[in-house]
Amino acid sequence: MDTGRSFAYMFDDRGWLKKLAIGGVMLFIPIVNFFVLGYWLRTMKQVADGKDSLLPEWDCWGDDFVRGLLVFLALLVYWLPMIAVWLASVIASAISPRAGAICSTGVCCLEVPWAIAVVLAWPAALVQYAKDSEFVAFFRFGEILRPIRDDLKGYITVILLMIVASTVASTASVVFLPAMFWAALVYAHLLGQLKAQSMAVAGVPTPGTSHSELTLGDLSTPKEDQPPSEA
Repeated sequence: MDTGRSFAYMFDDRGWLKKLAIGGVMLFIPIVNFFVLGYWLRTMKQVADGKDSLLPEWDCWGDDFVRGLLVFLALLVYWLPMIAVWLASVIASAISPRAGAICSTGVCCLEVPWAIAVVLAWPAALVQYAKDSEFVAFFRFGEILRPIRDDLKGYITVILLMIVASTVASTASVVFLPAMFWAALVYAHLLGQLKAQSMAVAGVPTPGTSHSELTLGDLSTPKEDQPPSEA
């Protein structure tokens, strides 16, 4: 995995400043930032295809918005158990202070492990959705856990590098507004590489096909053996 390239690949695109400026502004606007989520997914998919010399164009507004909305809804579903427990605690507190105290203790005991589980699984879930383009992909936990099982060290490294990029961006955004979007693109590149690497380990790429020529369809579905051509 070329982690160094993840931090700089976007600057190979001559139009990088315009593309980052668009994403950087929209990222901070509620609802509008669904477009950014969709664009981010397209970037990750493109990297997994081995094509990272150019950033995607901002030309798929409808698809980007829908996919971004689905990402938001999936994340909401991931947090529903904690939301339900929290609401139960609030209701219990209104009925009985003692019952509320017990429920609050339960929430505290569940909150940390659940948050850790979501933080660990969510990046892999995003990769799976970028590959399959189906909402149900967020809940194919066997497939989601595959890259974690295949390369736990690499997976943790991606998360740690994203924390580094976010920290740098939060400071740089004071003088360069699109910095947070730059950090998101770093994350997209890291996850795209991780997915491509995971599929390569699984032996999905076919002989004679270079990584740069693969599409996510190629990565997700092994091709059937072709009969030998007749002389």
